[in-house]
Amino acid sequence: MKSLYVFALLSLTLLPGCQKVSVPTNNEASSAVRDWVTDRMVEIATNGNKFAGTFSSQEDANRAAAQAADRAKAQGVSIPVEVTEMGSQGTADLQAPGSKDSYWPVHVKAVTSDEILTGTMLVYRDNFHKWKAKPENEGLRSQPVYKEPPEVSEGRLNADLKNAKQIHTSCKLYAIDYSGHFPKDLNELVPDYLPDWRKYVAPNVIDYDYFGAGATENDDPNKILLRAHYKSPDGRFVVVQIGGRASIERQ
Repeated sequence: MKSLYVFALLSLTLLPGCQKVSVPTNNEASSAVRDWVTDRMVEIATNGNKFAGTFSSQEDANRAAAQAADRAKAQGVSIPVEVTEMGSQGTADLQAPGSKDSYWPVHVKAVTSDEILTGTMLVYRDNFHKWKAKPENEGLRSQPVYKEPPEVSEGRLNADLKNAKQIHTSCKLYAIDYSGHFPKDLNELVPDYLPDWRKYVAPNVIDYDYFGAGATENDDPNKILLRAHYKSPDGRFVVVQIGGRASIERQ
């Protein structure tokens, strides 16, 4: 009799409408959206047109496509996804005609290396009880990510390097007049030690982080004195040490 009761209880649990419908957490919704975006990245990366006619054999083309897919999946793991404004539960045919799946609409923003995706996605559980996401009927808006031309970033880095060296020289001149002490901030260099300061600003503050407050000429020469605010698309920026060494570093 007890076995019959358990069987009846399980049967009721599996009947449509008898299952408890859970609401996705923010993390679950974000993960579902990230999975969808990753699938999109893989689809774009492995588009057949990219490999057609490029390789001598189909095997090589397939191998290149697989490598492109692996790279896209690796990138997809860490893409930032924002999920906000979860709406009320609804139902729709998300998996198959007549399925009447429960879903929750969420506003999303996902940023990949190539595009910014925004819009509404429907988060639901698939037949394996895993949270999934798909765009609403009108789809997501795609905005390309601005990529600075290499020649622009190289020019900006070289200009920052030259200017940073000049600021270091001005700090040294200041130290000569103030018993070896560097200025508390870069504004103390203006105008006596840095008369042309306007070329170092963007738009009206000196465009470098300064770490020389309280430092002297006798401090560790490897200690960072200046770091440029500007960072190239590949993560490079200008650093100047107290000893005068100026270089382009990578984060």
